[in-house]
Amino acid sequence: MVVAPTAVTDLVYEGTELNHCVKSPMWVDAIADRSSVILFIRDKLAPNKPYFTMEVDPRTGNVRQCHGQ
Repeated sequence: MVVAPTAVTDLVYEGTELNHCVKSPMWVDAIADRSSVILFIRDKLAPNKPYFTMEVDPRTGNVRQCHGQ
């Protein structure tokens, strides 16, 4: 399933659990200025456990990157 973060703490948790940079202030700024969309890919049976994090270009809908553990 796909989940959108609703708070900065969501990004921090995701980045910490998957050990990647989505927890950095750069991503908070990119989401705030709408230059990037961050989505969390989760297992339907474990919706609160980070699986993959995906960045989408808001202008084109293209996936820029996708990282997981």
